[in-house]
Amino acid sequence: MPRLDQPAIPAGTGSIRPEPLAATMAGRSSPRLGAPGGPTRFGACLAKLPPGSRSGQRNRHATGDGLIPTLGGEVVPLAEDGTVLRTGDLAARPAGHPAGRCPGNRSPAGAVRPVVGTRRGEDAVHHPDAGITPTRRGRHRRCTDAAGPLLHETGR
Repeated sequence: MPRLDQPAIPAGTGSIRPEPLAATMAGRSSPRLGAPGGPTRFGACLAKLPPGSRSGQRNRHATGDGLIPTLGGEVVPLAEDGTVLRTGDLAARPAGHPAGRCPGNRSPAGAVRPVVGTRRGEDAVHHPDAGITPTRRGRHRRCTDAAGPLLHETGR
């Protein structure tokens, strides 16, 4: 298994979510770590969160379990109870859990957390605070609001 050259892996920034939701992720960068190695069943990135930023909006996945390890800094993963994860800590949650998660950095220094997820065919992610539901079927992604109208679509 060859070692990957992490500094050479381009980082994704911003969000595919519409404004004003995308603004909450300003400054976040996420190099797609798994892609250069060729895995097809999971994806991985290294989310780098500057002070005051977060990974996204509070959400819960219909089919994707959640694991939030912290490699550096402090991350607050659970909007409901304010649990703080410091370097070396982790939190986990099963798919469909009714409480949402929203990893964010409330510390004065940067935070780093890996994100690993399945590339299973489908998932729906409910964002209760934002009133949106992004869905994924293969490479096709849709984002609708609570009333059903399409907000954003990619990968058709």
